[in-house]
Amino acid sequence: MHTWLMKTFILFMLHGLFATCLHAQEILSDSLNEVFEQAQYDYNSGEYIKTINKLEGMLEHLESTEMVEGYKYLAFCYVNIGDETTARDYFKKALKIVPKLRLNTSAISPAILRVFRQAQKERAHEAAMCSCFIPGWGQMLKGEDAKARKIMVASGVTLLASTISWIVTQSKYDNYIDLGPADINKMDDVYKEYNQWYKTSLVASAIFLGIYTYSICDAMFAGTKMESSNSESRNGFSYVVDNRSIGISYTLGF
Repeated sequence: MHTWLMKTFILFMLHGLFATCLHAQEILSDSLNEVFEQAQYDYNSGEYIKTINKLEGMLEHLESTEMVEGYKYLAFCYVNIGDETTARDYFKKALKIVPKLRLNTSAISPAILRVFRQAQKERAHEAAMCSCFIPGWGQMLKGEDAKARKIMVASGVTLLASTISWIVTQSKYDNYIDLGPADINKMDDVYKEYNQWYKTSLVASAIFLGIYTYSICDAMFAGTKMESSNSESRNGFSYVVDNRSIGISYTLGF
């Protein structure tokens, strides 16, 4: 009887503790939503410093999706107060969580769009540098996991194939060099075998270098879209690169 009472008491206490924690979490969530809504109101009212203070104080309590919005508004605020370096850093943090993040260009200023493009370029350069070390790593940083896996597998297979091919080619070359006058009847066959492996090695290496170069260029350019707002229209060439096409256009401003 005593044991049963103890178990019941423990279960009751655990249930109460769980309910308390859940209620506290709901209160915290509601409180964070209110603070975030107030920060958005302050931003729309031009109170950028107040917005920064509110958002920076609550970032660690936000979920990843909400954190992206927090980073965006912080970047907006810092652009508006003239600190573009910090704004760019916050944009890069948002892009790290959502690599394919896009902004509504009709709802932001040209200055914000320009700083966001700079952050995109810096992230693209970082991705390209990563692809220099491991083909496909840059695509992974940009959130293109399926493409990254394909590039990694293709580059790994072709690198292994080219390495083995060159090892065999060197062996065939050594066999050819070691031939003496008594082996004159074998020379043509041995040379043909060496030459075949040599060409195979060149092809395998060319394929690997092609994949390697594609990985770097794709990490740097694919998925980025350079555009100018109406207020920044000017003469000049622009380009659009996505996963399926490359476009070049000429803008004539009036």
